[in-house]
Amino acid sequence: MQSLQQGKSAGLNCPPRHPCRSSSARQSHGTAPSFLRLALDCISLFSPVILGHASWALSTGPAKVFKSGNGKRSSALCFSDLSGGLPYFGTGPGTAWLDNTFDLVLSSGFLAFASHSGFLKAVSEAEINVGGVMGTSAGALSGSLYSAGYSPKQVAEELSRVAPVYLLRPSCAPWTGGAISLAAVVERLKDLLPPTFEDLNTEFAVGVVSKSGEYRLIDSGALPEAVAASAAIPFVFEPVEVPGQKSGPFKDGGLYDRTGLKAWRQRRVQQGAGVPPALVHLIARSSGFSGADDVESTGERRVTVVRSPKSGVNFFSLGDFEEQLEMACERAQPAIYQAAERNRRRAPRILPYLSPAPSDDSHAAVRMRRSITAA
Repeated sequence: MQSLQQGKSAGLNCPPRHPCRSSSARQSHGTAPSFLRLALDCISLFSPVILGHASWALSTGPAKVFKSGNGKRSSALCFSDLSGGLPYFGTGPGTAWLDNTFDLVLSSGFLAFASHSGFLKAVSEAEINVGGVMGTSAGALSGSLYSAGYSPKQVAEELSRVAPVYLLRPSCAPWTGGAISLAAVVERLKDLLPPTFEDLNTEFAVGVVSKSGEYRLIDSGALPEAVAASAAIPFVFEPVEVPGQKSGPFKDGGLYDRTGLKAWRQRRVQQGAGVPPALVHLIARSSGFSGADDVESTGERRVTVVRSPKSGVNFFSLGDFEEQLEMACERAQPAIYQAAERNRRRAPRILPYLSPAPSDDSHAAVRMRRSITAA
């Protein structure tokens, strides 16, 4: 009991791992482990500033391979910092991931709505908190509905209600860069989504490429048009104008970056509210003309990548949508549960430093006990 009180006096709200055998040993060594642990944790906390970014470079363990429901194998890559045992700190105050919060990153992937819906189902079943969603192309369509409050089942139902061909129209201006117009898709999205990003239940952004060829995120203003623009595959669909956004019309962000992870993380840093760990659902590329999708090369930490095969569907049929959804869910579950468990184990290590300062009322009981003991 005495060692526990001494540990608390050093600022740690946890009992000593190895209680001393005698009262004399407790008196001579009781505070040392607590003080040493506090000093080491402080050094760990400020090590990125002291040692620079080199000591926190990205490291990659061997890919963890899981069996999916159809017998196919899919890898889930988990990236972390080289320090391993250091506290689980990131940019900002760190409160963003204490409640097991993750950001979701949904990559581009030709009509891969079923796979993204299955991934979202696995996220929902894991009962983790979603801080924000980054979507590109097919990921933008799936992520926008999810961010608007649709359940994974409802996302799947809305995106599989009709074959894509019924929402496509010939372009009246094919010389602008595409033979097919997405005007009907925009109208459909207006029926399903709120008018602006600000009206969504969850933070959301989409990746697009501007008229000048520059990659950028859109996270405010007109929502349906921005989502459609993120899916405007060059030479297939004509670019989409987004009201209130300069440098348009815009086309598919997957032309430059299939995940948008780096840009999303930079947005998080600018917000100054912490950078939660990320779950990335990466669909295999359907075209050699697609942009970068090497998540490891971004240098981002605390990232779990779940890979799914390309959809293999077309504008006329989305195939066996339900089977694809369940396969994607089974494929994602082991990696998501593992990431959630890893986050739960690491988060308590920084709780003592984020707990509020004790108020005067909290000291009242201590003063009362001391007065009774003295009497």
